[in-house]
Amino acid sequence: MKANVIDMTGARAGRVMVLAYAGSKNKQAYWSCACDCGTRFVTQGRLLRSGETGSCGCLAKEKRALATAKAKTTHGKTVGGNSRVYRIWVNMRSRCTNPNFDSYPYYGGRGIKVCDEWMSFDRFLADMGEPGPDQSIDRIDPNGHYEPGNCRWVAQAEQSRNTRRNVFLELGGRRMTISQWAREPGAAPEKTIYARVASGWEAHRAVFHPPKGAA
Repeated sequence: MKANVIDMTGARAGRVMVLAYAGSKNKQAYWSCACDCGTRFVTQGRLLRSGETGSCGCLAKEKRALATAKAKTTHGKTVGGNSRVYRIWVNMRSRCTNPNFDSYPYYGGRGIKVCDEWMSFDRFLADMGEPGPDQSIDRIDPNGHYEPGNCRWVAQAEQSRNTRRNVFLELGGRRMTISQWAREPGAAPEKTIYARVASGWEAHRAVFHPPKGAA
């Protein structure tokens, strides 16, 4: 990283978690990022700091979807799509059912489904209740479906840690999570491995390449 670049690693901007420095171009620093919806992308640091980039683009898509939503209920949660829990429900359904949604490959594209009961917002709200101000929906089994018994509300910081722990890498015929690989002799720290993978590093190099400054 260049000396004059502001280190944004680990910072949040709306739905975006900054993972790693991705280089500079035309005097602008670029950063590898992860959106809460699961999408990985690269953007300029100035856009993150100014608030111009607060998601991978999924937020704008949600707003457009909500603007056209015709579902109305009497509990006041879906009218106009103004409630946060309703937006979470719409996003959950979209990433599992809409192939045009940015994060679909990470959910519907690999077989993750929303159970039949939760295709109804009323039933989803009755089962899950309201999330806290900094909570998002989390699947206990990351390979399981969105359904009662496998979902909970968790703080977004905890969900980011869970996501990192549940990313699998396969090396030499062994398939383990990043957390497990980080405990192998000679492996880089867990946070470093995750940032490298998010930046597109090959698995073996991401795990075992010595970090800068290592003896």
